[in-house]
Amino acid sequence: MRLAVERTETEELFEILAKESPVGLCIIQDGKFCYTNPTFQHNTGYREDELLGRDSLELVAPEDRKMVRENAIKMLKGELTSPDQFRVIHKDGSIHWVVKSVSSVQYRGRRATMGTFVDITEYKRMEEALRDSEEKLRKMFEAVTDGISVIDLKGHITDVNQRAVEMHGFSSKDELRGKSAFELVAPRDHERIAADMKRAVTQEAIRGVEYTLLRADGSEFPGELSTSVLKDASDNVVSHITIVRDITERKRAEEERKALLQDITESNRRLEAANKELQDFVYVASHDLREPLRKISSFGTLLQDSLEGKLDEDQQENFEFMIDGAQRMQAMIDDLLTYSRLTTRAKPPQQVDLNKVIEDLKKLELATLLDETRGTIHIPEPLPPVRADLSQVNQLFQNLIGNGLKFHKEGIPPEIIIRAHGVENKMIRIEVEDNGIGIDEKYHGQLFVMFKRLHSRAEYEGTGIGLAICKKIVERHGGTIGVKSTLGEGSTFWFTLPRGSYLKEN
Repeated sequence: MRLAVERTETEELFEILAKESPVGLCIIQDGKFCYTNPTFQHNTGYREDELLGRDSLELVAPEDRKMVRENAIKMLKGELTSPDQFRVIHKDGSIHWVVKSVSSVQYRGRRATMGTFVDITEYKRMEEALRDSEEKLRKMFEAVTDGISVIDLKGHITDVNQRAVEMHGFSSKDELRGKSAFELVAPRDHERIAADMKRAVTQEAIRGVEYTLLRADGSEFPGELSTSVLKDASDNVVSHITIVRDITERKRAEEERKALLQDITESNRRLEAANKELQDFVYVASHDLREPLRKISSFGTLLQDSLEGKLDEDQQENFEFMIDGAQRMQAMIDDLLTYSRLTTRAKPPQQVDLNKVIEDLKKLELATLLDETRGTIHIPEPLPPVRADLSQVNQLFQNLIGNGLKFHKEGIPPEIIIRAHGVENKMIRIEVEDNGIGIDEKYHGQLFVMFKRLHSRAEYEGTGIGLAICKKIVERHGGTIGVKSTLGEGSTFWFTLPRGSYLKEN
């Protein structure tokens, strides 16, 4: 029970100040609260009647109680002048950080301890967040694979990460701290890097500029450097941040790539020259061979006719072999000339109407074969236009349709069906389907190889070059060619060509 004492003017003033103070105040006698102000009550969550007479250490976190008791004694003796920080337990169970100062006072005629408490929980939270942030930044600073240096405005290094130490060949960070940043740059680049760092202060950050850098042993290496600045709260530049990337391997790779490109360019030049020589040789040789072969065939026939009835059976057969061989050689040379001319006499691409190409073939080049085999060509839907060399497209269809007519089943007229489908990358897929003898799947990979024949000349005529010509034509136009076939069930040759426009050309 409080003793009734005469209130002095000083006590009234203390009560007013204590009540309005933003700082928590309490008076402790014999270790128990005998006074608390509203701020103290608010900060702890307890009412005044819940605090009066309560042991003051009950509000202190258990792990801090010994330290609080010892520090309070030291403060009262004058041995500890700095405020005390510790944790208190709020009524709701939460932990709050406070900073406390104590002094000895007389309260109601008795010696007591007066404590002032300031809740610094939010400050502690911010301090912890700042510590975490600094720790994360430090880890990032050390984790990056590039060298990072902090340089003051006089050009001296104040901090570096471990990668920068390793990159420049030093053994510790202390060897770099305090060193001039220019000592890590080749002298010939000093003027340029000084200008760039000055520009980074006044204008903008420097990104990815190449310099020749130095190691501790004086050896050089190429580095890519980026520079930006750090500013204080007043927006004043206080230091530079430089990030250095060792680009030795990249430079080596670039040199190797350049050398490789030069080798490839030279190899391509030689290959093109060799191809040109080969094409010229094939053309000239083939062209020059045609005339003597024509004479062999013509004079052989004349000689055979003039000796009719005078030759025995073996002599007659030998004449036939000679003439047939010359004619077959003539056909092979003609096909070789056609193959070589696919490049030497190629024409620029133009809009090609495939429907007209096929109609012209039916009336001219394929007319005799269609008549002899009683074959038919069907186009279920009009074919779209393509962008190609007209003469080569004509040759392509002539060869594929001609094969479909030639390799037909005995006693069954050949039927050719031609369709088109749209595919990606502005290409058209065209299929030439027949009902002929078909091709065993094991031979599909050999079909487009020059001089590869699946049948004897006695069974089917041909030089074995036709499908190789088709392949070269398609590939010259950026397309692909293939076959789907089963022995005895016909074949479908497919290929792709660049799609044309449906608009009429001027």
